[in-house]
Amino acid sequence: MRRQARGFTLTEIMVAVAIFAIIFVATLMIYDRSNIIFRDSMEASDLQQNTRVAFETLVSEIRMAGFDFDRDGLPTGSVALQQPDEQLEYIGEHAITFRANLDYETDPGSDNGVELEYQPGWNTTAEDDDFFPVVTTGNDEIVTYALVSDDPSANTDSITFYADVAKPRAAYPGGSSESLVTISGVDLCNDGKGCENPPYTLYRYTLKEDGTPEAGVPVATNIRTLNFTYFSDALAANVITPNAGEGQYTVSGTGVTTSATAEEARNLRETVQSIHVELIGMTEFADKNWNDPIEAAQTDSVASAAQHRQYQLQSNVIPRNLGRRGLQEPTTTPPGAPFITNVCSIGCGVVRVDWKAPEYGIVDSYSILYDTNPAGPFGSSPVSAGSNLFGFVGGLDPNTSYYFIVVAKNSYGSERSDPSLSSVQPINYTKPDVPIITAVTGDGTVPPTDDNITVTLQLPAFNVDFNGNPPVNACGDSAVDIESAQELEYYEVYRSTDPAFDPALGQGDLIYDGVVPSDGQVLDDDPKVSCTTYYYRARIREECASDPALNSANDTAQAYSDYSAVSSASVSTASVEPAIPGNVMTVDAGSSCTGGVCDVTLQWDRVTTDVNGKAILVGEYEIVRYLYVAATGTETSQTVIPVTDTNPSAGGQYSYVDAGLPEPATGDYYTYYVAAVRQSDCVGGVLKSGYSSPEAKFPCVSATVTLLETTIEGDGLSGASPYLVDMSGGSSLADFEVVASKQVATVSMVVTDPGGGNVAGGSATLQPDGVTAYFSAPMTTGTWYKVDMILTDTLGCATTITRYVEGSVSSCCLIPFKDAFGTVFDATIITSTSQTGDTVYIVTLKNQCGTDVTLQRFNIAWSVANLSTFKTVTYADGTVTSFNSAAGALTITPATTVVVPSNGSTTMDLRFETNNRPVTDLTSFCAEYTDGVSTDSCTVVQTAGVCTIP
Repeated sequence: MRRQARGFTLTEIMVAVAIFAIIFVATLMIYDRSNIIFRDSMEASDLQQNTRVAFETLVSEIRMAGFDFDRDGLPTGSVALQQPDEQLEYIGEHAITFRANLDYETDPGSDNGVELEYQPGWNTTAEDDDFFPVVTTGNDEIVTYALVSDDPSANTDSITFYADVAKPRAAYPGGSSESLVTISGVDLCNDGKGCENPPYTLYRYTLKEDGTPEAGVPVATNIRTLNFTYFSDALAANVITPNAGEGQYTVSGTGVTTSATAEEARNLRETVQSIHVELIGMTEFADKNWNDPIEAAQTDSVASAAQHRQYQLQSNVIPRNLGRRGLQEPTTTPPGAPFITNVCSIGCGVVRVDWKAPEYGIVDSYSILYDTNPAGPFGSSPVSAGSNLFGFVGGLDPNTSYYFIVVAKNSYGSERSDPSLSSVQPINYTKPDVPIITAVTGDGTVPPTDDNITVTLQLPAFNVDFNGNPPVNACGDSAVDIESAQELEYYEVYRSTDPAFDPALGQGDLIYDGVVPSDGQVLDDDPKVSCTTYYYRARIREECASDPALNSANDTAQAYSDYSAVSSASVSTASVEPAIPGNVMTVDAGSSCTGGVCDVTLQWDRVTTDVNGKAILVGEYEIVRYLYVAATGTETSQTVIPVTDTNPSAGGQYSYVDAGLPEPATGDYYTYYVAAVRQSDCVGGVLKSGYSSPEAKFPCVSATVTLLETTIEGDGLSGASPYLVDMSGGSSLADFEVVASKQVATVSMVVTDPGGGNVAGGSATLQPDGVTAYFSAPMTTGTWYKVDMILTDTLGCATTITRYVEGSVSSCCLIPFKDAFGTVFDATIITSTSQTGDTVYIVTLKNQCGTDVTLQRFNIAWSVANLSTFKTVTYADGTVTSFNSAAGALTITPATTVVVPSNGSTTMDLRFETNNRPVTDLTSFCAEYTDGVSTDSCTVVQTAGVCTIP
């Protein structure tokens, strides 16, 4: 029995306890892990639910931002006034304020959320039209979302914005400015460190009826951060920097005085088209074993928040109502008559008209009419003023006084105001601000152009007084904006090669004086040196510059702007080579040799055109000098001499001294050729003309030439303009007197016809003084001859002087373009006048001999670039013939007999379509006439030389 009851040993008990301890600990570990998993799951579920509810609430309301906030559009009427409500009143990085008609569907009995008691005039007996604007957003529909930290000491920020919160609304002309709304006790995270005081509670705020904030309503707790990003497009590409609630709509008396800065701030919020919303929630309790990856990715990471699990939601919200207003309530009656309150002159030819809206009816638009008689009929073209209660009429004559009426119009009719009580003379009260030269071709930004430079100007946006300050005009206000483009009449553009030039001191060249171009571009096509740096300045001149009395200060300076700043440096390129220099010669009077050293003076005509005849300036020439050695009969020792002309616009001849040359041996001489040079691409490229011919020589004889016969026309320098010598007395020779510059050894002459054949009979005689020679060349009518007169000096250097001559019996000719000396234009032959938009040239045909002549045919040529169409010719007897030709040249047989009596004259009128053109645009008039025995022709106007009619 004792063996069976002896029990457990201590060893057995300890083993059993150990086994049970292991089992118990394992059970506890499983329980603890399960509890942690359960807790984490519950927290994650709560986190997601809390964050999602807050996010969906926030996004759904932001999506409604601006909905039906301005149902009346742009109302009109004496009480119907536009409210300055904004769809987004406040935009911040971590807070937002918007307005929307949130009770549109829940309050159908009040016309879908119309806030009647907020409407100006709601409790009056006025017409329905006077109830506008329709207010649909009460103060409780101005909604703000912001964060409040669980740490009260962190909520030191305030949300401030301007809004019309009066009841009824009052921010309109005649009312009061917008009020400043302040929502305090929030954390805007605007200290540069981000939202560093989590956890936060997301609050929704609205305003009370008195405009003060209601107590915020919590939307969600345990919020880590709330972020807003604003974009000006739906694709979220163009970020807008938020500007909070800046910009107060201010009124004073009957006017709106909102500053430009405030308008800019309000306009920025109007550009918002989409909003990126990011909301991050966090668990209530920290987990020391957790390091949240969302927190780690934040630029404003907070170490304590990293131990809280976080849940991030984000979306790009595109509120469909942003940027949209409602439609105006329809009406089926015409508006009443507006009432003019003020008319005044504000600038040269510009009048401002102010008026009150009609007492009833909706106005779609206003327009202004004017007349010099208060009784009308006011038949001027209407000047649109849109929906404004003021407008500007420009383009008026500042010498005249005007009356005005205003027409109010909608789709169902219109009504006129009474005429203004007094007339206004639109004299000038301001001067334009300085124009701006925005670009010039060849300035390094805009590519250069051949031979031309285009100057692009920007009209000033403001008027100023004489001191450059905002001016006070006749309306009594500071009229800064230039309200009418018609006030800016003319540009003056000046050019110089000096970057410091001042046109006010008479410096620079006036290259444009004309109307303001519609594209703002002025073409400087005056002759210029290619690749030379030019600078430009401009100013505006108004019409009132014509008379001091047209300006309020009785000073024409009031009608001029100041000069613009100097433009950037500009150059033009060239693609066409210059013409060959003409009349290249050595000037013996300025050339000399002393002690075996010679200084040779060369002269040539400055080149003023390219080979196509376009006017240019040439600043560079190239001289090539050879030494002619008589012993070998060859030119040797070629030397190239670059020459710079520092004053190419001077015209006339250019002189250059080739100094320090060894005196040539007897019989030897220097020969010179000259070419004109232009830079082309401004980086080394050049365009060079051909070299001059005939060449100049030194030492060599030079001479002056005098034609002893009476010339009718022509200068004798080419076959196109030969000396036309009077042969009516039977002369058959052209006699030249040539006076040489030095002693002449021999003289000779070669006469050739146009075909190059020699003509016998030419003679030359050297007088005993050794410097005077006479040359005689044969003449016949109808063709010209080339006369080469060769002088050889005592050194054997020969000079050839060439003249062209033709015989004529034209003493009975109609008086030609030039007088008998071939130099003076007879201005009585042709005059120009403007008639009803056309240019009429009055041509006078004068017969200078004792026999009547009959006009058989005549040929005219005109500049098609300046004269559009030749319309008619009217003869002295009244006969009119129509042509309507734009060919540029025309041969006409008179439709009536035109007789020019002996020593008398007759006239004819040539009419062209283009208005107000000068005499020089009729480039030629060639007349063919007969005295009954022979037929002849001559050039009557413009181009000297013999004319032939095909």
